[in-house]
Amino acid sequence: MTEQINAWEWYNNFYHEAVLKGDVRRQQLHELHQVIDAPHKVYEEVVPYIEQGLNLAQECHEPYWFVLFEYSRSHFLFNNYRIQEAIETATKLVVEVRKPKYQGCPLLGHCYFILLSAYTSYDPIGYAQEIEEAIRYVETYFQNDQQLLIYTAWRQTELHIGLENWHKAKDSAIEFQMRAKHGYPSVMTTILLCHIAYKLNDLSLLKTQLELGTSLLKHYSEPVLQVNLLLWQGVLLLLEKDDEAAKKVLNRVKEIQKQSTAPTSSPNVQTAEFYYDQNGSISDLTSLPQTDQFKNSYSPYYDTIRRLRAYYILNKQHFILRWMYIGIYSLHGINCYQWVRSQSIIIQLIILVLVGFVLNPLIHPKRRALRNLKAIIQKTRKPEFYYERIRMIEQKTGYVP
Repeated sequence: MTEQINAWEWYNNFYHEAVLKGDVRRQQLHELHQVIDAPHKVYEEVVPYIEQGLNLAQECHEPYWFVLFEYSRSHFLFNNYRIQEAIETATKLVVEVRKPKYQGCPLLGHCYFILLSAYTSYDPIGYAQEIEEAIRYVETYFQNDQQLLIYTAWRQTELHIGLENWHKAKDSAIEFQMRAKHGYPSVMTTILLCHIAYKLNDLSLLKTQLELGTSLLKHYSEPVLQVNLLLWQGVLLLLEKDDEAAKKVLNRVKEIQKQSTAPTSSPNVQTAEFYYDQNGSISDLTSLPQTDQFKNSYSPYYDTIRRLRAYYILNKQHFILRWMYIGIYSLHGINCYQWVRSQSIIIQLIILVLVGFVLNPLIHPKRRALRNLKAIIQKTRKPEFYYERIRMIEQKTGYVP
């Protein structure tokens, strides 16, 4: 059984038919969804529109629109990094859409996809079985929705990365690459494969993907993607012992980050891991997610383990450097770091060291890292997996708290 029409075709056809018939009520369904789909700062802003849409869908006896508004709720929560809430709402939605009245709904695959996306982002280890089941369901029943299949292959790759099945991750990423021929997914595939190539110590694959990614960026360019590819280029150059060229690439990264108004740092955790592994550098510490909006955006594997690695390395630095980086971290957290960077170098150093000196007893890296990490790990299904990763990092860094 496959869908006979994809979600976008259904969505557009429904609206055009409502316009032709002069059906104002059904046109309102479309208008409400457009309001929800517009940029909003907080979830609470869209809740009234979602509830209004759900009520109108029931009044018009349009079960597919009921699904769309509930899906929009989960999707909005997910995109705003409220991952636990997204899991809860998406789980309820998947249970609801199994009822006979929703059979044939073109949005069913998307309901499963948002759930597996939330699982993968929050706890890929604990939810591995559910993710695999959702992927198989989407691939079996929604074979004609190519865009959905592309993004499902992406989640499959992320799952293998989370499980550290690097060869399977490579196979899945290559399949993803074959499906994603252009646009954002195609560039993201090259970045995922760069990470996988590094883990497999496959420099040939790393080179190939960097060349492909650079070529694709000529047609689809975003600072965040450009930064990621440049960082992997720096990784390759350092592995090839070309330190001077690597330094130029990393300077280029800093220039892009200064010029860009969009965030360019959050996905850099994979390349930051390389720099930590190679030489204990903490130059990428500020590339890790810093603000509350990222609190639940990554699973413990993607975020907290790398954050802890950064803290351990930070803890081994000279106390002046440690104070300075605590200052950077703290000022990032209250969105003041850009103002500090606008000052002279001397003023910057004085401010950072003073802030770090004052806050060091309160937010000592070791204590804060372990406290935050334990709180997050306890929410996962398999905390022992993450504690094992902590022990491995302790052994690798030579630092045991």
